[in-house]
Amino acid sequence: MKSKNLVIIGILILVLAITINESRFIAWGPFGVPEKPNSMNCGEDRYDFKLRIDSKGNFLNFIKSFENRSINIYEGMPQDDRFRESIIQWIKGGNFNLDDVSVRNSGSLLFSQKIYGVGIPECKSSLFFEISENGYASVRGCCGI
Repeated sequence: MKSKNLVIIGILILVLAITINESRFIAWGPFGVPEKPNSMNCGEDRYDFKLRIDSKGNFLNFIKSFENRSINIYEGMPQDDRFRESIIQWIKGGNFNLDDVSVRNSGSLLFSQKIYGVGIPECKSSLFFEISENGYASVRGCCGI
């Protein structure tokens, strides 16, 4: 009887651990909990491009499409948000190739997605632009002070 109870408790703990892990992807998408800024030029911004990225080539084509867009490419983005404007300019001027693109999994067991990303050269690879398969994007890291 004791071993049966221990097995049930073990299964409940496992289910609880999986639920807690997966809840951050349900609440915050493929990147999990957003990074908190630790200085003025650090942190994370997220955007939803409402598109599908399924390869490094698709990701690079999306970055190259920035060249044909105005600075204010995000719905509802304030015109005077210079930080986001400069990030878009850095991405536009990156001249990235397939070797520059990293691919990783989101870390979720149930909601796993591939995430394609590049480091922004102007920030010595401490600022990253990533897009998940479903078009959810993150600009994460530090640049400057």
